[in-house]
Amino acid sequence: MLVSLTSSRDLRFELEGLSLVAGTYYFELDRPVGAPDGMVAVRASLNALLGQWRARVEALENEASVALPFAYCDMHTGVIVVTRRGEVLEVATGSTKVEGWAHYPSDLPGFYEREPAIIKDSTSTVTTARSAFLRAIDESLGAIERAIRAQTST
Repeated sequence: MLVSLTSSRDLRFELEGLSLVAGTYYFELDRPVGAPDGMVAVRASLNALLGQWRARVEALENEASVALPFAYCDMHTGVIVVTRRGEVLEVATGSTKVEGWAHYPSDLPGFYEREPAIIKDSTSTVTTARSAFLRAIDESLGAIERAIRAQTST
């Protein structure tokens, strides 16, 4: 699984030892998805974000890179940097100076129109098959749905 919801309601991106944790605060405030506040909003916002991740990775041309926003913070946005090399993806974490409050998780065009300069964490890069990465996004969507359903039913 690529993205999961922790018991403390944080989001965790994890891929072969590469990890990035994000709070759900900005996902709860994501108005474009039209969901009420709380975990219902997190689910709608995260579904929209991961769907856009999938589309961007599917469309990624060979030798090109894309920054996928994930950790929305007051002073920056943590990103997953994906570079395609044939059918293999190089994946690293990084950040941008785009403040998390300046764009919604469900609105990737709003993030990219700010032309974010990516600061890549070059100390930790992993590789994975492109098909495996895309499949992991799909599996994450299902697992997050189940986790949110479980947390909101208690």
